[in-house]
Amino acid sequence: MKKYSKQQIFDFCDAYTLAKQEGLVDNVGQKFFDKFLESLLAIGTLVRNDEVDKWTRQKSTSFHTWLSYKDDEFVLNSRRDDEWSTTLVDQCLEYYSKCEIESWVEFVKSEEYAENVTIVSQYYKRTGAYFRNYIDRVERDEKLDAHSYNRFVNNKYASKVLIAYKGEPRFPVGSLVDFRADSQATKTADGIGSIYRKAPQGLLVLSNTEPVLSACKGAKRYKVVCIGDNVPFWTEERYLKNRKKKRK
Repeated sequence: MKKYSKQQIFDFCDAYTLAKQEGLVDNVGQKFFDKFLESLLAIGTLVRNDEVDKWTRQKSTSFHTWLSYKDDEFVLNSRRDDEWSTTLVDQCLEYYSKCEIESWVEFVKSEEYAENVTIVSQYYKRTGAYFRNYIDRVERDEKLDAHSYNRFVNNKYASKVLIAYKGEPRFPVGSLVDFRADSQATKTADGIGSIYRKAPQGLLVLSNTEPVLSACKGAKRYKVVCIGDNVPFWTEERYLKNRKKKRK
């Protein structure tokens, strides 16, 4: 049986309660882990209020047979011997560390958080149906907890998208550039409608802060127009190069 001190569980209760108050806990559903979190909060609160006698199926709204309180310690007394079961309370304490939750509450109020989730949401909306639940939460202005944020924003694809979007553009607005030999372009900022353009006089860069659609190197998106034309289109940095000045 694994045992935990009162302070460990009380700190969890404070962190989990703060996370719920700040909207960092998705609506508690029927998943086992969600219900176990509520059970740990329930027994911790009862002990703190000196009401541990109410820890029964009849008196507690979130009772779990794996949890008990004996000799001034909380006990995980699961009969199962697999790692997932025996480390369940450890996972709760890890997910809801008091110090980390307080720090995260401050981060979700920052401009960095808002910019990152917006950029990544736009990327996934334009490229497929991945992370639909997270996109919906962001669009409802709900905050993501640290674990959801890391899965959504810090995965290997989204990380590259953020680097591409935030990176210093190679070609400033107003500069003249040329296509590389293997160029690609689209009619819209959303990447819809592949087109082929010849630009014998070069291209004028109209914007270098367009939504990124690829996690490839050189994926920063540009809005450009062919010199001598007035219909803009979109392409990526990897398809562009500096325009060489012609020798007189």
